[in-house]
Amino acid sequence: MSASEKNLQKKTAAGWVLKDAGYELTTSTAIIQSLLGTLKKERTFITLSHKGYQSFGTILEKITGAGCVIAKPKDWAGTPPKIRVSFKNASKVAHHFYTHITSTTRNNLHLELPKKIYRLQRRSHYRVDLPTGSSATFMYNGKKCKFNIQDISSSGMLIYTKIDEEISKYITKIESISVLPSLDEDKDFSLTIKKGAIIRRTYNKRHKIFFYGVHFFPTSREAETIMNFIRKRELQILRKGVKK
Repeated sequence: MSASEKNLQKKTAAGWVLKDAGYELTTSTAIIQSLLGTLKKERTFITLSHKGYQSFGTILEKITGAGCVIAKPKDWAGTPPKIRVSFKNASKVAHHFYTHITSTTRNNLHLELPKKIYRLQRRSHYRVDLPTGSSATFMYNGKKCKFNIQDISSSGMLIYTKIDEEISKYITKIESISVLPSLDEDKDFSLTIKKGAIIRRTYNKRHKIFFYGVHFFPTSREAETIMNFIRKRELQILRKGVKK
């Protein structure tokens, strides 16, 4: 096993569980209290939202044993039964939770303490989306597998399928990885990596889709090719944006 493969197995965030759509979830009281405490101490801006409404930035003013107190946004439009509270930590990782408002005063909203907090999966490398219809193939246990691909970075990619493939939930080695974006205007826009691993598997019940997180173990030459691939895709996205 290579050094990068050994390091990968150690990268498990204690207290967080992988969910679908690129999120992690915690129900740890200690982690939730720590996150809320930091919000209060650092006076980090948060936003409140519900159907048809999103507030201006506000702050968490107080934490009690049963709830927390938030400064009422200047544009507050009423009290819905449930709201979403969103914020980013010091590392700019997006977090959110859902809770209920227990009472309101002239200047404050009193909320129930959240029992769950979600965050976007920590990614040390910038990812770019690929066009609908893009695919990825690889060899697993002597079998060639084909998946749709959602996004890619220098360290890996997110792939998905509606078929329940017989692939382990645990770290699984794969080989001969090929990325084939759906781009008619550029037939050479493709990528190959010799070795990688599936490091997570989640299921989106609502859309009935299986998601798989793939980590690359590229050679130096392959790593350079991946970066060129990503830059090329970024330029393509920018050009399309300018045309619009």
